[in-house]
Amino acid sequence: MRRVATCRTGNEHFMQTRHQTTRLKRGAHREPEDGMCVMELASVLAEEEFSDAPDCVDPTIAAYLRALNDRIPIRQRQRLGPYARRVLGTRGGRRLEQARQNLCLEFAGIRVFGRSRASKFGARLAARGKVAAFAGPLAAPDLSEGAGELAARSAVAEDAVEEGFGLLEALIAEGEPGEAPRSPGAPEPGCNPPEAEDPRPGREARDRSAAIAG
Repeated sequence: MRRVATCRTGNEHFMQTRHQTTRLKRGAHREPEDGMCVMELASVLAEEEFSDAPDCVDPTIAAYLRALNDRIPIRQRQRLGPYARRVLGTRGGRRLEQARQNLCLEFAGIRVFGRSRASKFGARLAARGKVAAFAGPLAAPDLSEGAGELAARSAVAEDAVEEGFGLLEALIAEGEPGEAPRSPGAPEPGCNPPEAEDPRPGREARDRSAAIAG
């Protein structure tokens, strides 16, 4: 679940240099100097209030990254660092948010793709029960939080962290041009996504995550 701190950072030098050498830590922190998880680092790069729930990041991606950050070993956690910048500006409309929820549910073994609308609704309703059982009742009502956390827990529990990184690539690619379904939603105000992105797999990563979930 989201954990929000209260400090606002405005140190430009910190934002430009510290993020390149930051050692990611578990849990929530009151200010950057106390340590940061990957989403807290994202809030710093976005020049938002210091928290682990930046406004400009898709809530499903944020929930997935928070849960993954806190559950994988230290060395693997450091691999999340580049994603703090890559996920900036991923927040979109409701359709895009649900598409990402569905990717997470499929990864966790809850089939939603290829179903009728009524059947898909039933699957998402059943998913809330599974989310409540594995991630706690507070995560169940909002699948943006619950689906992401459930997928991260599944990646760790099934020793599938590498596949979990593939899911992360798919979640990001879901909002890129050429991916369907997608939303035209623009980044929230205050977010400064990078001008140039690192090369990354798109459909291949998404297909791999779907195959694993199936």
